[in-house]
Amino acid sequence: DGVIGDADHGIAMEQGMKAAADAAQAAEGTLQDVFNAAAKGFLNAVGASSGPLYATALLRAGKAAGPRGSMPRGELRTVIAAMRDGIVQRGKAEPGQK
Repeated sequence: DGVIGDADHGIAMEQGMKAAADAAQAAEGTLQDVFNAAAKGFLNAVGASSGPLYATALLRAGKAAGPRGSMPRGELRTVIAAMRDGIVQRGKAEPGQK
C-alpha cells in the first residue's frame, strides 16, 4: 500500500501471520481451538482494520471446522467460504469492492 497508504500493510500482515502461526502451533485441542488461537494471535499482533478482519476470518474458519481433531480435505472449501463470509460481514463489503 505504499502508493496510496503508509506502506505498512505487508509488514503488519507478516507479523500477524507469524503470530497466528505461532499461536496455532502452541494450541491444543480441536481444529476450532487451533483456529481460535490463531485468530487471537493475529488480532494481538495487528491493529487497525486488518486485525479484526483477518481475526474474524480465522474465527469463522474455526466455527466451520468445528470441534474435531481433523477434517476431510474436501471440506476445506467450506472453511475458506466461511473465512470469506466473515471478512465480507465484518468489513461490510460488497462484491467488486477492494
